Amino acid sequence: MNHARQAQTYLRNVPLFGGLGLDACQFLADQMEPRQVDGGDAVYNRGELADALYILYSGRVRLECDDLVLNELSAGAHLGDMEFFDMAPRSFTVRAMGPCEVWRVPFSAMDALRKEDLKAFALMTMNAARQMSRRLRDLDAQRCDEN
Repeated sequence: MNHARQAQTYLRNVPLFGGLGLDACQFLADQMEPRQVDGGDAVYNRGELADALYILYSGRVRLECDDLVLNELSAGAHLGDMEFFDMAPRSFTVRAMGPCEVWRVPFSAMDALRKEDLKAFALMTMNAARQMSRRLRDLDAQRCDEN
């Protein structure tokens, strides 16, 4: 199976792209850039300008801010969606915990999807908002439990 076809199938199972049709997933898959990241290397660093989001295809990553570990994520996670919405520099560093494969999805591909298929773009945006809302709820619950 070629990479674009493999990516199309995989994307349909990533919550960020849930509900998107095969054509929209193929459109994004055709523009993705697979990258191998060695353990200990950064996928991206805090403060960098954001121009892409990332899908963690394999491996595990750690979200870091200075010496604080914010979270650990495994295959199927997406990274960099906050910066897609607010166009701000990266809020934290994402570091591979071992060998990883990430798929870089340039923000320009998302904009092209918006122009090509507004319904798919809107659905993906709603999915991202749901995911961010869940993360905020989890953080709020943790803070409540600490008190």
